[in-house]
Amino acid sequence: MNKKVIIIGAGISGLTTAARLLSRGYEVKVVEKQSGVGGKLRRVEGKGYKFDLTASIMIMPSNYKDVFKDVGKNIEDYIKIKKLHTLYRVNFSDKYNFEIYDDINETMKMMQGLEFREDISYIKFIEDAYSTYKFIDKNILRKSFLHIEDYVNYKLVSKGYKLKGFKSSYEYISNYIKSEKLREFLSFQCLYMGISPYSMPAIYSMIPAVTQVQGIGYVEGGVYSYVKVLEKLVLDLGGVIELNSEVKEILVDKEKVTSVITTKEYEKCDIAISSADYSYTVEKLLIDNTLKERKLEKKINDLEYSCSTFILRLGVKKKYNALKVHNMYIGENFKENIECVFEGELPQNPPLYIYCPSAVDQSMAEGGGESMNVMVRVPNLQLSNISWNDNDILMFRNKVINNLKKINGLEDIEDNIEYETYLTPVDLEREYSCYKGAAFGILPNIKQITYKRPKCKLKNIKNLYFLGDSVHPGAGMSIVQLATRELVNEVERDTENTTIHKRDNNKKHKNNKDMNKKRK
Repeated sequence: MNKKVIIIGAGISGLTTAARLLSRGYEVKVVEKQSGVGGKLRRVEGKGYKFDLTASIMIMPSNYKDVFKDVGKNIEDYIKIKKLHTLYRVNFSDKYNFEIYDDINETMKMMQGLEFREDISYIKFIEDAYSTYKFIDKNILRKSFLHIEDYVNYKLVSKGYKLKGFKSSYEYISNYIKSEKLREFLSFQCLYMGISPYSMPAIYSMIPAVTQVQGIGYVEGGVYSYVKVLEKLVLDLGGVIELNSEVKEILVDKEKVTSVITTKEYEKCDIAISSADYSYTVEKLLIDNTLKERKLEKKINDLEYSCSTFILRLGVKKKYNALKVHNMYIGENFKENIECVFEGELPQNPPLYIYCPSAVDQSMAEGGGESMNVMVRVPNLQLSNISWNDNDILMFRNKVINNLKKINGLEDIEDNIEYETYLTPVDLEREYSCYKGAAFGILPNIKQITYKRPKCKLKNIKNLYFLGDSVHPGAGMSIVQLATRELVNEVERDTENTTIHKRDNNKKHKNNKDMNKKRK
């Protein structure tokens, strides 16, 4: 009989895991508390405008294709991922701007116009940082750190030692790049992990290098369209997705999950996988005395958490040629306006990341204008006492709009807004179970990465697994999809070991019976 798996959460990691397990013969049911799939990648619509709820940058496009390849399907039969020619348009408060292209030769030509000629130094940075990525991809991202062989690696120690001389990603980048504008642009990308580039471990400097080498993908209809084809893939493979079904408790007996209690029913299972936030799962769903005795909940409170995000969604009736799909605005005092977030303060001059899919996909703004998410890093709810009431939102919204209007060509944008909504840290905690409103889970500082980060399994519960931003290898759509492959391998390994153990016990029991017969 096939093993029954319950997956908590129909976000990108939950659906990807479901597909991979179904292809290996498991019986899979996904339970989701919302009325639709996607989790933090759901869609928001209003007045003819469509928005991805949060994440938007499809770096490492091959990881998306691998999901389908691994289950014996061709992604082209479901959806087409196209590469963007312009990766980023970067705007500064002095009206200077530049663009980064998927063709590195075009990017190098742009570099020649900076205050320091950076084309050669940029190439050197990309080569070295991408070399680091390839090493990390093999030796860290594809390891669970559940087995001794994942730790014993001389090359890993050697590589770590070479990077140890750089205290942060910003410092590592600055070793190659002299232009402060280019340094800030490259450092901005490191914010995708929810940590300041001025304190982030140097290994994360690989993010802009991976983006330059592998490009950024886009699917028509935005990231949500990709989530919908994952839903179809799961159903095509025979899986079950139950919506409006919130998990209230994971029942554990004798260090083994026996069932999952939802608002709809009592689900028995052989294996439980939570793609909900790790800290939320431990604190709210594992109501078990043995866990409390081991002070696991205390450890959750002692962990450091990533920043949160404020998202201003704008439906604009005018078309703006100054916008590409992915845009940045970097104002004065960039460092101060980043670091204050991790001290519990709102930035006074917030740097902006602007996602405008309607620049290449008019289906996102049916009236011919623009649909955009303006995203700003803000403190999580653990670090600040900001209530995010209407007054807080309005005051911060005005700061964001003022900086948006400083971008060359967007001076009149406020006059053309037809639709406007917001996402705050409070929404992330209340609606999407993000612990303390942390948008990227546990902070990926030097104390909380690789083997020091929560792993996909607890030592004391044999058949419970974890996915998501807080679990190794970390945050990001591409990374969590890669993590699902390693998690499924762990499930297979554990299932095989359990089968062998039962077979050995049965054999031992049979031998004992035979011996008893001989004695008689």
